[in-house]
Amino acid sequence: MAITRVLATTTWQSTIVTGTTLSAVVGNGYWINTTSNACTVTLPASASAGDTISIVDYARTWGTNAVTIDQNSLNFQGNTSPNPIYNTDGQSVTITYSGATQGWIPT
Repeated sequence: MAITRVLATTTWQSTIVTGTTLSAVVGNGYWINTTSNACTVTLPASASAGDTISIVDYARTWGTNAVTIDQNSLNFQGNTSPNPIYNTDGQSVTITYSGATQGWIPT
């Protein structure tokens, strides 16, 4: 029996996110610069198993101005709250949707 492996590809956005909000799109990667303000990343309201989203601390400032993930009613590691916060300089995270029970999981 052959095993087929499908690798998800990330489409990195060329615009650096500097705003206070971002509506994330499945399959995209985002460079987030929080030098001037914190940012809330809103996840899609629906997702399918295997969907991914990546975010990266572009200016190494998440320790000063954090990134909050708005789960948009879906689970994140099995919980509906609190919204995850990423607040370490230089941090990056890719999240993958696993299904309704556990929802989004950092991978």
